[in-house]
Amino acid sequence: MKLVGNFLSLASAEVLSKLATFAAFAFIARKTGAVGLGYVEFAYAIIMIGSLVVDQGFDALGAREIAKAPSTVPQLVSQIVFIRFLLAAFTIVVILAMAWMLHRPAIQTQLLVILSLSLVGMPLILKWVFQGLEKMPIAAGIQVIRQFGFALVVFLGLRSIDTIWVIGLAEIGGVFAGAVFGWWMYVRVLRYPFRLHLGASKKILKDGLVIGLSQMLWSVKMFGATIVFGLIADSEEMGYFGGAMRILIALHMFIFLYYINLLPSLSRTWQQEPESFHKLVSRSMRVVGWLAIGGGLLWVVIADVVIRVCYGESFFPAVVVLQILAGVGVMSALSGHFRFGLIGTGFQKAEMWTQAVGAIVAVVMLPIGYAYYGIVGAALSLVMAETMVWLTSWVAARKILRVDGHSLSLIKPCLAVALISAWLVGLGSAGPILTVIIAAVSIVCLAYVSDAGIRSWVKNLIFS
Repeated sequence: MKLVGNFLSLASAEVLSKLATFAAFAFIARKTGAVGLGYVEFAYAIIMIGSLVVDQGFDALGAREIAKAPSTVPQLVSQIVFIRFLLAAFTIVVILAMAWMLHRPAIQTQLLVILSLSLVGMPLILKWVFQGLEKMPIAAGIQVIRQFGFALVVFLGLRSIDTIWVIGLAEIGGVFAGAVFGWWMYVRVLRYPFRLHLGASKKILKDGLVIGLSQMLWSVKMFGATIVFGLIADSEEMGYFGGAMRILIALHMFIFLYYINLLPSLSRTWQQEPESFHKLVSRSMRVVGWLAIGGGLLWVVIADVVIRVCYGESFFPAVVVLQILAGVGVMSALSGHFRFGLIGTGFQKAEMWTQAVGAIVAVVMLPIGYAYYGIVGAALSLVMAETMVWLTSWVAARKILRVDGHSLSLIKPCLAVALISAWLVGLGSAGPILTVIIAAVSIVCLAYVSDAGIRSWVKNLIFS
């Protein structure tokens, strides 16, 4: 139940954060149009890759190590913040060089330069410390303050495409607001001194770089795809594709939050008793299977409403892209137990290779898909890439962790969603909201009736 409570804390904060972010980007889209949003999404794709260079896997590594030994918090904070500052300095130099070489429109270059300065504050974000200590409300608070700070500056400062540079200032303000709150809680709640001992151990650096390389490969697959698309398509198509990708990445964060919340438990149970590890994975996969596959159906149904509400009627071409990208979200959720299981048990190199496969497929297939099928082909290439990550991580987890038989739990949700989809097609047009309600109720009922594991989980959730 503590695991559920922790996830709900993070998920609630993420809902608030994403609502603020969505509102801000909807405001940006309506103020600057598809072209302006294309500029913003292209710049943000570069910054997101830069932020993952700065992160370098230390969020997952730090949370894992703190879960194992809470007494190491001050040493880990000092080492990880120091390494991240060095990475931030290097990354900013690289981004500034890219801004000079790419020869993009002046307002986009200006935005990219200002956004790069937000990387200075990223090493000071201590959300991972509170996640490792399972103080999830504080970790959640850092995220909420960061995103609300960003949204506030956007609403107050952005007036048209000519003032698009305000978005860079908003990102800087949000990052530093989250950092200040995190350090205040670090000193006040954890009662650690506000000082750092500069330096880093080889083990921390090595493990962090391995996990970080995996995240970099993930970023190449997601944000690199956005950059590749931005280089081969016009700014208007970039706005449609980037708008749909932003919704995917926002929803993907809930998947990441679930698994980063599960990571300490995966690490502890593997150390204590592998059998407990397998039981934990089995229970979790039953629930996630229904949520992921059922959620994918709801995603497809409501994509039209989401695009129109977020960006307006003029962004209708983004609807089909968002519907296709539902496959990326489903595949990512299903592969999470294997990927984070490998990280939590210390086999992060194997997980890194699964992401390498996905990144290669995405970068190679996206231009080909776009050349033959346009924006739809580009989206399908990302589904193909995420499917390869799922398959390779499943093979690796079976071989290394002996995770076997769990994929059979996906048969029932797949059959249920196929049945519900056929029923909805036969039912005809009932409006997207009503269709979502019918589909959601049907999925919940079928899950409860057909799966004893789901019934047991629900009873424990209600009566524990």
